Amino acid sequence: MYIPKTFEVTDSSTLHEFIENYSFGTLVTIAGEQPIATRLPLILDRANGPHGTLLGHVARANPQWRSFDDDRHAW
Repeated sequence: MYIPKTFEVTDSSTLHEFIENYSFGTLVTIAGEQPIATRLPLILDRANGPHGTLLGHVARANPQWRSFDDDRHAW
């Protein structure tokens, strides 16, 4: 995604604070040729990985979990 320099935020502390204050994300995957999107609550693990790691859960009752595996990406 193109982000103009004027709007670019690179400070990890600022980004982490934003994520913790607005802790929902949208998981987007493709099932067949159709996109599927689900709003998910997320937890930021600041210590895991170079930029932190987002942790979330997709319920088994949500059919979206069937649309990703080791061979397909989710965004």
